[in-house]
Amino acid sequence: MSRIRSLLVMTLLAAGCAATSVALPPDAKVETPASSIPREQAAFAGKWQGVWDGKLPHILVVERITPEAVDVIYATGHSMEWRTNPSWTRAKGKFVDARTLAVTLSRPATATYVMQPDGTIDATYEWAGPRAKARLERVRE
Repeated sequence: MSRIRSLLVMTLLAAGCAATSVALPPDAKVETPASSIPREQAAFAGKWQGVWDGKLPHILVVERITPEAVDVIYATGHSMEWRTNPSWTRAKGKFVDARTLAVTLSRPATATYVMQPDGTIDATYEWAGPRAKARLERVRE
């Protein structure tokens, strides 16, 4: 029984550390969108976290929204299964429609974020490999 208890504790500790394993630049800053930005798009401003396919911690920081582009920080954490280490990059995105933000990454890849009625974001990561999905929630700071 103590072996099962130990495994359970280790699993819970690993799960709790998932979101904290994501590195962000020290100068990450979210600007309040101008009043001219549609409310549905302005709702994306802020810090969001989730996990790609339940395996790779992810944080999206929407730093700045203008009519022409969206400035984001795309960050991922450590995943033993996917053999990744924490990393981040600044990237540009644009709104496909009022609820959908598409971010072009250098891999090349595209991360698409769709705002849901409950205030969460459904995300899809597409590249030459398999497609990944995540549900992101706003980080309250």
